[in-house]
Amino acid sequence: WAFEQFTKMNSNYTKTKIIMSDKSQTERNSISSFFPTAKRIICIFHTMQIFKRTINKKYFDLSGEELTKAFDLLRILV
Repeated sequence: WAFEQFTKMNSNYTKTKIIMSDKSQTERNSISSFFPTAKRIICIFHTMQIFKRTINKKYFDLSGEELTKAFDLLRILV
């Protein structure tokens, strides 16, 4: 709905070059259909949240120090 309204109200919507979103595949598919030439990027906040939920002690048996190092490396990358 939001993209539909945006394209109706903004005649220059085809000039959109970059769109930032979270990792929702449904949202990303919608973005692609409305803005096929725009580059899609995932925001740093959401990237870090995904990383924190996925890389943790329970699944990877990492120490607190190893987790801290992993988060620090990811911050450098993003």
